[in-house]
Amino acid sequence: MIDVSGLTVRFSGITPIDDMSLVFPVGTCGLIGPNGAGKTTFFNLISGFFPPSEGNIVFRGSNITKLSPPERAAYVLREAFNYAYREIAAILRVEEANARQITTRARARVSGGRRAFVSPTEHRRLLKSFVAASRTGDLARLEHLFASHVVSIGAAPGSPITAPGGTGATGPPAACRASHRSRSASLMCSCSTAA
Repeated sequence: MIDVSGLTVRFSGITPIDDMSLVFPVGTCGLIGPNGAGKTTFFNLISGFFPPSEGNIVFRGSNITKLSPPERAAYVLREAFNYAYREIAAILRVEEANARQITTRARARVSGGRRAFVSPTEHRRLLKSFVAASRTGDLARLEHLFASHVVSIGAAPGSPITAPGGTGATGPPAACRASHRSRSASLMCSCSTAA
């Protein structure tokens, strides 16, 4: 079931949808209205392609308003229809590991897993550290800045990072490292802890 409450969208002074509230029970197949009534705009809001100016979109009791279109699709396909990550990956045209990550991120955002606020001072410090580490190829420093699930491979300590078009690997850390042994240009490997 989708519950839309107080949905409003404004485009440069035009308000095609103003304070719309609807409940779509299971089995609802469509929305009917005259040309220019806002049907397409409404579906773009529901799918996440347009962010609402106001209001909420709730799916099965979970507020999905802030999810990106890929997160929304992955979340609904997995939670409502129990699609396998392989199927979600095919629909989103991403690798299976990416579909798993998108779904996990969506679940965290829906359950209230908010990112911590970073002050402007801390943001500048992190950005300067990232740029400096990237320029010098200091992989240990880059690893420290990234989440603990990122493993760097394929570059000698202290060597600059220069491998555009290099290949990467995904999976558990041990699999990433093993995969690297057969690759020559891997630099960073995003490893999921759940395989």
